[in-house]
Amino acid sequence: MKETMTPMLGAFVRLKSAIAVFVLGLVALFLGIGQKTFWAPPERVSVALPSSVQQAPLTVVDPAFAKFGDGKVDLDVKGEGSFTVAIGRPDDVAAWVDKTAHNTVKGLDAEGKALDVQHVDGEAKAPNPADADIWASTQTGNGSLRFPWSAPDKGDWSLVIATDGTKPAPSQLEFSYANDTSTPWSVPLMVLGGLLMLGALLFAFLFGKGGSTPDKAVAAAGTGPRKPRGTDAAADTTPAEGESAKAETPEDAASAEGSDQPTETPAQDEGSTEKAKDKPSAFRRIPAVAGALSVAVVGALGGVAPAHADTATPSPAASEAASAGVPVVTDDQLKRILSSTADSVSSADAAKNAKDLGERASGEALSIRTQNYKIRASATSHPAVAPVAAQKLLAQVVPTERSWPRTLTAVTQGPKNPTPLILTLTQKSARENYKLVSASYLLPGNTFPAMSADGVKTLDAKSASGLTASPTDAIAALVSRLKDPNGASKLKFGDNTYFQQAEQQKQDAIDPKNNAANVKPGFDYKLIGQPDAVFQSGDGGAVVVADLEFTITLVPTNEGDTVDLSDQAVATLAGTKKTNKKVTQHFIDSVTLRIPPAGSKESFTLLSADRYLTGVKLG
Repeated sequence: MKETMTPMLGAFVRLKSAIAVFVLGLVALFLGIGQKTFWAPPERVSVALPSSVQQAPLTVVDPAFAKFGDGKVDLDVKGEGSFTVAIGRPDDVAAWVDKTAHNTVKGLDAEGKALDVQHVDGEAKAPNPADADIWASTQTGNGSLRFPWSAPDKGDWSLVIATDGTKPAPSQLEFSYANDTSTPWSVPLMVLGGLLMLGALLFAFLFGKGGSTPDKAVAAAGTGPRKPRGTDAAADTTPAEGESAKAETPEDAASAEGSDQPTETPAQDEGSTEKAKDKPSAFRRIPAVAGALSVAVVGALGGVAPAHADTATPSPAASEAASAGVPVVTDDQLKRILSSTADSVSSADAAKNAKDLGERASGEALSIRTQNYKIRASATSHPAVAPVAAQKLLAQVVPTERSWPRTLTAVTQGPKNPTPLILTLTQKSARENYKLVSASYLLPGNTFPAMSADGVKTLDAKSASGLTASPTDAIAALVSRLKDPNGASKLKFGDNTYFQQAEQQKQDAIDPKNNAANVKPGFDYKLIGQPDAVFQSGDGGAVVVADLEFTITLVPTNEGDTVDLSDQAVATLAGTKKTNKKVTQHFIDSVTLRIPPAGSKESFTLLSADRYLTGVKLG
């Protein structure tokens, strides 16, 4: 009975193992199919501002958002009324926001299901960001706005979202991006599940076919001679260690030799027993293998959860470092600034109204145009100031120095410009727009130096490092040349139309036909303040933009002598055509000077120059 139960028990264990493997394969197949269907990750992920965010006039989004969906992210903003989404460099955004209260979106929260927002207390108002030059680009919305993110240029970018700077910024902000829908374990799980199920079925089939072998062995064993009842089973075993084996008697040997029936020896029983033990022990390992596969499946499931982008927020120092060496404006940004400047200046020129210059002219450029409008209101034949155009951009000078004030220079030529016009604009702070500070025509025969497309380096006006002279010394040489055309500085410059016209104006001022012989004239030149711009050219030289003041002084020689102000423009600003007082005429000369690199034998080149009357003083 015991010999019959042993193979049955082994068969049950093997069948149980086959069923376990089949179930495990079914589970793996189910999991693999599930990852491709009802457990498949969503195609897009959306993250939004928490509803608990405190109101503020500005919302700032750090560069971390650009990592969402590998940069392919859609921005959805909803709010009351009109609002602006501005894009700028992180350091520019920080400078513009300044001390205004704002909410900063740092990236994703710990669970990756919402935006991580930090509130910063501060001032309750900020300027309207809609038309600020500091931004590389802007988007406007009314009630809602949705647009795909597109970086204006290489490097890091931040966003500023606001209404008009006084009202709370839009409270609904959402980023959506394509999710990682890949399921790398789905196919392996389906293949593994199928193989496990097929293996379990094959094993069960083969086991069922060969499972009768033990019974046949038992039946065969039953045909041999039976042991006498009561015989101790130990008699069929090998003697224990230390015991002597019982010798066969001659009668026993003869009986064994005379028998024709097969006889089971103890050795044969032991071998059969070992084989019977070996088979069940191999199949007992199947549950262990199944358990290991279960662990592998669980581990696989742990790795298929949709991953969100790494949105660690860079530190302020890292953001500043990322902007280092980057031009302060993009190409499109420069074109927009020039276009806005040209529109404002053209409108003011047409109306001869300095108030229309608004935010687009400053310094000497503002003085020149203001006085020119005043002169032309009475002296209609007086020439107008060079019209500012932005249609044709011939060259651009964009520095990489990110501190303020910032200065841009551009060479443009409009339909009313006889030669290209060199424009210089300055931005005093992040919240101010660029303003025109200088405009002068390129002198005939000159070519503007080539500049680096990746931005230029600004130079110290007092340093001669890498140059034949410091910018300050070069300007001083120009002043000396103008004061004394035949002096030592003459050899440092070639001749040009500006020098010729300057000498002709001196002759006209002392012509007896204009002021008679009893008027003593005087002439002087000096640099106004500091140069507007000093930057390195592509050949290692330098270009300097500066403003000079030229004055003509007419003094009556004797008491009672008069100064004849025959020039209509001068008479307009003086308020009279004749006077017995000292007359001082003030002119502004906007000039651009090129300095050769060190080691060059070239002379200085006066690239551009224009002279405008800006004032007349009596007495």
